[in-house]
Amino acid sequence: MKKLRTRFWSITFSALLAGSVMTSACHSQPAATVALNTDGKTISQKWKFRNEQDWIVDSIGRDIAEMLVFAKFRNDSKTKISSDAIDFKTVCTDPATNKYKYVLTSPGSNTPMEYEFTLTDYAWSPTNYEPFAKKVMSAFELKPVAASTTPADYLKKLATTEMTTLWSENDRLSKALSAAPLDSSLHQQAALLQATIDMLEAADEHSDTRFLLNRMAAHLSMSIATADSADLNISGKIADIALESLSGRDAVAMKKNDVLTKEQTDPVLKSWLRALKIRSSGDYRLYDSANQTSIESTQFGLSYAANTDGDKVQEFIQQHPDVCKSKIMWMRITQSGKVSVQVGHQVTDKLLPEEQNAFVQDYNDCHSNKVTAVRQIMDDLNKIPTRCLTNDGGATLTVLSWDDMAAYHARHIMAAAAAEYEFLNKKWGVTDEAQRFLRQTCSTFANTNLLPVALSEVDLDRDTEVRKIYFDSLGRLIEQHPEQIVAYDWLFAAYGARNAALPAVQNLEYDWFTPQMPMGTAYAFDSREDLPKYKLDLAQLTSLREISPFNESICKSYAKAKYGRKLTAAELSEAYVPLCEYSLSVMRSVAQREYDDPAKYIASYEKIAALDPQAYLRLGQYCVQHDDEAGAVKYFEHALKECTDAVAMSNSSEWIAIYDLNHGKKSDAMKIADDGAKVYSAMGLRCRAIIAELTGDLPTAEKTYNDSITRYGDRQKPALTAFYQRNASKDKAYAEKAATQMRQIFPNGMQKLDTASMSGPPQNGVLISETSDFGYSKGMHRNNIIVGLNGYRVENKTQFYLLQNLPIDPRIKVTYWDKSKYADLVVPTISGNRLSIQSSDYPNSSGKPSWN
Repeated sequence: MKKLRTRFWSITFSALLAGSVMTSACHSQPAATVALNTDGKTISQKWKFRNEQDWIVDSIGRDIAEMLVFAKFRNDSKTKISSDAIDFKTVCTDPATNKYKYVLTSPGSNTPMEYEFTLTDYAWSPTNYEPFAKKVMSAFELKPVAASTTPADYLKKLATTEMTTLWSENDRLSKALSAAPLDSSLHQQAALLQATIDMLEAADEHSDTRFLLNRMAAHLSMSIATADSADLNISGKIADIALESLSGRDAVAMKKNDVLTKEQTDPVLKSWLRALKIRSSGDYRLYDSANQTSIESTQFGLSYAANTDGDKVQEFIQQHPDVCKSKIMWMRITQSGKVSVQVGHQVTDKLLPEEQNAFVQDYNDCHSNKVTAVRQIMDDLNKIPTRCLTNDGGATLTVLSWDDMAAYHARHIMAAAAAEYEFLNKKWGVTDEAQRFLRQTCSTFANTNLLPVALSEVDLDRDTEVRKIYFDSLGRLIEQHPEQIVAYDWLFAAYGARNAALPAVQNLEYDWFTPQMPMGTAYAFDSREDLPKYKLDLAQLTSLREISPFNESICKSYAKAKYGRKLTAAELSEAYVPLCEYSLSVMRSVAQREYDDPAKYIASYEKIAALDPQAYLRLGQYCVQHDDEAGAVKYFEHALKECTDAVAMSNSSEWIAIYDLNHGKKSDAMKIADDGAKVYSAMGLRCRAIIAELTGDLPTAEKTYNDSITRYGDRQKPALTAFYQRNASKDKAYAEKAATQMRQIFPNGMQKLDTASMSGPPQNGVLISETSDFGYSKGMHRNNIIVGLNGYRVENKTQFYLLQNLPIDPRIKVTYWDKSKYADLVVPTISGNRLSIQSSDYPNSSGKPSWN
């Protein structure tokens, strides 16, 4: 449920989409030829299925066929029953109209049984497959048995989400279904058990619910074919709603949910329906804390994380330990939201060992031979999900096989490894440790099929050794089991293949995901919208929005198609209607369109702050930047009281600490600075150093600046040099250090800026590559060139950083070339005199001064 990261889509795939068109429902050619290895050679390899949808349709039909063959021959000792022994195939007879044909030849027969049909409603809809089940039952002369009674506590047991309980119910159901394969009630219970596991999947962008969706569709088809009436029992109705929601058909799921909710009084059943409504809408406010079950709490948590962030989830966990009993589940939930550095230390760098422990625990619950470590069952991470018919010790019907759960754990383990590497490498910035972790991951999981998932956050351009490991393991997976790769990982693979010059790999995701999403669904739209060669028009996006109106990515794409790329707040609000009240990312997007109207912007952000107090920091920054000192003090003080993200607070604390110090509140200023330094963020350390300097404690200031350099590297040296320069007259050692470093940065000395003597574009300076709304509103536009700060000439970024750090006064004078003339502006800053821009040297010169 987490929003798809876009670190490379915007760079690569936006260009690929230019001039693309929507294609027909599926290709008519045979399965794709696949390029596998890193030298770019092509291996002639045919996939078993042409595309994902053919695999889905085949999996559902094959499951039904296998269950009915089992029902027919389970007591016939002369007939071998196994998946391999059943002759079944699926043919797409008309790709343009999604027309298919099943061909089943039963054991002992030479006459194939054929069933032709056209997909209607949606690809996983049981109505597509129930007639096939009935036709086979008729041919086999099979009669349904009377539906058994669902145990009175069945919904309550599943609602606990406890794996030991789910395994116990799985064992009961599997034995009962093997004894009575034509019992409609058992199939409906089976579908709900599978829905429960699917609703607990939380492997970030690498989650894959399709295997169990196939199984659910097969069981619900069987339940209808074997039922006395067309009406499902309560387990079946809940499973049907879950099938709609998990397929990306949230609007349909909500309508069915509303109808069923009106009839119910049982608190457990009502909690189940709330859980599914939260799942469909993402509206975590529907959560009933007084009457919740665990299934409701987990769906609340996933929606809460997706619409707020991991910090808010951690706060919820601390406040509700009785609800968040499953440590691994709530760690997954936390990780599924936006993760701060603080939460990264609490969860991300601890998740992988916890995932491995959960894998071992589930293995021991399912097997008599107990193990103590993942290394003992490493091969099980390569298990492929089964269908209902299994052959462990003889043919049986198994609702959830160990292979299903092993694949579930493999996805979570690999996703945890990917998340930890990204945290170490990017969020925490300890690149050496990240590389050590990466090498360990490649070694530990070298023979794991899903290893490419664990490497999905690696810059393959920079790490050629890992790139080879990645493509070699990916090649095996593409060749043997393309259905195990979700769209996000296909797209990362295609991106890496383009940069690695592997042209034969580049369009495989297009070959496999055709149609773009399974027919009639918005399944995994967040990543699939970026598939190359697809460009959805307004009509298509309108249709998708009708079936999935709570999907933020669909709403955003719809708004752009309808109104253009420069959206107003009103246009965006119209597109996002139901999300504007509870999705923080949506609320921020709408507020950003009101940036130039302080009254509206502040009002919008106050609504955000009511849900997420961290937004008070943004309000404080906004007021500083708009010369509203009273407002800035008000909102920063709110943040100090209510913001739970210590890192975010420390990164924005400098302005309010200096303000308090200047207004006679020294103890408050010192506390703010000390709290920021404890977090050890770069800006928190800087704030502590500045407050120490302003209060005359120069040794502490110097030590703190050096601590920041030790932790964050040379990019923190300008602050220390500026400190020496400011205090050169107070200490001979400071003066000598300042003089040495200043000569390196300004070989010709600091030059007073005289724009009157400058004509035409500058020969050098600092190029603005990106700017914020604030920077833009002040005139700092993209491609403008900064030539001076506070009246001194700037020739490169090294000088820029020094002059930026030299004053403690948070107002800084910027002189720039705007493509036609030189201009000055005075910019109020928040922390570290940052100008809310991204920049680079102009021109890019390898001869620029460097730090020694």
